[in-house]
Formats: sequence, C-alpha cells, structure tokens
Amino acid sequence: MSFIKSRLRRLEDTYGQACPECYHKPDQGYVYYPDVGQEAPEVPACVACGGTLGFVLKVVYEGG
Repeated sequence: MSFIKSRLRRLEDTYGQACPECYHKPDQGYVYYPDVGQEAPEVPACVACGGTLGFVLKVVYEGG
C-alpha cells in the first residue's frame, strides 16, 4: 500500500508544477472508467505552449 501512496504523491507533485514556458498549471482532473465503456476525455491545451491544462486519471479495477 505504501508503494501506491508514494507513486500517487510523486504524480501529484509532478502535475502540480507550472509550465516553464507559460506558467500555467494543470488545474482539473478528468476521470474516466474504460471498464464501463467510457473513452478517454479530451483535455484542453494551453494556447501559448500547447501543454495540457489538466490531467487524466484512468480508473481500472482488478479482480472481481
């Protein structure tokens, strides 16, 4: 469980950083569930640098 927590913490730290070109931060999460037929959402991009203004979380359940 600590492995998952440390990965999540690193992921949050990475996505919380501002773009070095335009200083925008990803400010919204987009969650989708491929197991129920949802497709990955489109994330808006920064007009200045083309970087994404959000992050995508793919939720997958293992087991049954």
